[in-house]
Amino acid sequence: MKDFWIRGKNIVIVGATTLVGRYLTYKLIEIYNCKVFAISENQSGLDIITDNVGEYGTNLEVHCFKTSLEKNWENFANYLTDNSKSVDILINTTVNIPKFNKFDMIDQREIIQTMNTNFYSSVFSTRHLLPFLKNSRHAGIINISYLLHEYGNIGSSAYVSSASALQSYTEVLSEELKNVYVCLVKVGRAKTDIYANQSKEIIERVSKRVMSVDKLTDRIIKGISKKHKHIVVGTYAHINELFAKFLPDIKNKLEERRRTQKGIKLIDSE
Repeated sequence: MKDFWIRGKNIVIVGATTLVGRYLTYKLIEIYNCKVFAISENQSGLDIITDNVGEYGTNLEVHCFKTSLEKNWENFANYLTDNSKSVDILINTTVNIPKFNKFDMIDQREIIQTMNTNFYSSVFSTRHLLPFLKNSRHAGIINISYLLHEYGNIGSSAYVSSASALQSYTEVLSEELKNVYVCLVKVGRAKTDIYANQSKEIIERVSKRVMSVDKLTDRIIKGISKKHKHIVVGTYAHINELFAKFLPDIKNKLEERRRTQKGIKLIDSE
């Protein structure tokens, strides 16, 4: 079986209370018999996960702390060491996409918070859990980010900057860590909770013709099981990715025309 390497492994999921994080937690525990350390800043969300895993509760540990503070990861690593616990796979699903706005209208604190959540949570968790991963015969680091290409990147400078940093960082890790499987997952249109901070109009638009989170996470796990280093999933994800890479000018013009035709405003001043 191609997925043998992830079965029964000890997995840390950062941002476990996001919709993608929750589904990955449930499936890895119930289908793949993994032990999951579910980590989030949302205690009520962790309580929901605990209630839902039911009889599989022995394979779940929940830890609530701010994931963008390095000291918290140092403490978590010490906890693992003191209790003789091991980690085989690290999955980062944390995401914060602030309300779309022009760069000069975004509060500086919001930019810092976005970078902390989307980038530094991954950096700090990797730094402090890497010694555990290096002791595993089948180690993996998976970072998940989101494509915002459906209507262009206007108004999303804070998020796009953090996503670009995460992508470059993950690609370098993949080259440096020869004995650790490193993967970047890019999620396109899917029925996730990433647009929660946007206007009702945008949420309604992006909720049409999208991939279910159940199917989405199945494909993510399938890609991981085959040790793909670059996984692109979600409705139109591959098409948007190709346009963004090879025909960025045409892509931007098409997206601007699409917004104009549909009367979509990503930002209030547009």
